[in-house]
Amino acid sequence: MVATDAVATEVARMVENSVEGVIVGNVIVGFRRAVPGAVAAGLKRRAPKGRGVSPPSAVSVKRTERAESDEVGAQSHGSIAQAGAARGIVRRVFTGLVQSLGHIAEIRPAATSTRLIVDAGSWAHQPDLGASISVNGCCLTVVAVDGGQFAFDVIPQTLRVTSLGALAVGSGVNLEHAATPMTFLGGHVVLGHVDALGEVVAIETEHEWRVRVRLPASLARFVVEKGSIALDGVSLTIARVDDGAAHANDGTIIDGTIIDVCLIPETLARTNLAERRVGDTINVEVDHLAKLVARQLEWMQAREAR
Repeated sequence: MVATDAVATEVARMVENSVEGVIVGNVIVGFRRAVPGAVAAGLKRRAPKGRGVSPPSAVSVKRTERAESDEVGAQSHGSIAQAGAARGIVRRVFTGLVQSLGHIAEIRPAATSTRLIVDAGSWAHQPDLGASISVNGCCLTVVAVDGGQFAFDVIPQTLRVTSLGALAVGSGVNLEHAATPMTFLGGHVVLGHVDALGEVVAIETEHEWRVRVRLPASLARFVVEKGSIALDGVSLTIARVDDGAAHANDGTIIDGTIIDVCLIPETLARTNLAERRVGDTINVEVDHLAKLVARQLEWMQAREAR
């Protein structure tokens, strides 16, 4: 049981000490940059007294130094970051609302990493060095800024387990900077940790733009109709789920778990999803809350079985 005033006091402490956190409901899930101390003081003054509330999940806050954050980020960005999720610690989040459609300007392979130079186009955002930006749904760290071009160093692990390894000069990439404590949660909580690669198996454009994506069997239990999913970093609503088999455009049977997402013209214009073709791979991040619930149920069932 966590009292509301206790949550507010903890948030105030985080703000004053630049601890990373974002508030979603009653859950503190991480932010990076400090805000004025007056905000913290106001939180303390406005903290309601009395009745406690139960948050959707356990609140765990951890203060990290930049070196630790970078080390963890290098290990988890663009891959399955289950260790941090299991502890309830999330150091940065996105909302899945793409802020700019950039393009790969240059790719520089090196001995231990590959540097991606991204032209952000008309995006006015100027990130600090070390800031986090979602690139096609992968949380990457800015290592250099040159006007409207941002550089990111991507390790081989990330290139292998995400679609970033298939990028070429000119490829379109979805860009979003990390959320702040004042960000509207217009999409859903997206961590920038890609769970797996999906495969585009069908695209229908006659009456509506509907994309069908095959997911690995390991993600099937996390998707439901009208639930949320991030594809290449875009927050989308699942229109349909077919478990076991589905029909392609030509009537052939497609095996596996297939999800449908429908794209409105605004999404097609502002993201790279209009460029997707049948056979393309796409970065998939399932809803983090679904993973937390599944993990909690597994723990409860294991405990009852003992």
